[in-house]
Amino acid sequence: MCPRASPARAAGDEETVRWFELYQDSTGRYRFRLRNGHAALAGSGAFGTRPEAEDAIKALCEGVPSGGICMQPNGVPQS
Repeated sequence: MCPRASPARAAGDEETVRWFELYQDSTGRYRFRLRNGHAALAGSGAFGTRPEAEDAIKALCEGVPSGGICMQPNGVPQS
């Protein structure tokens, strides 16, 4: 679930929303992508458990303004 804050937006681009898409791949391992609208900006390697993948996302978010990035369990933005 997303924190209760507005998603990150590019300077001057009110339509661009970024979030982490967290998913389970075909082998049962967990991966994530940093998405920008429908495009993937970056992707992760595989993690054995969902908490490991979530911890990696949290580590990436350190230094990012609070609420700037939302973790999405299924890639669908929260409203």
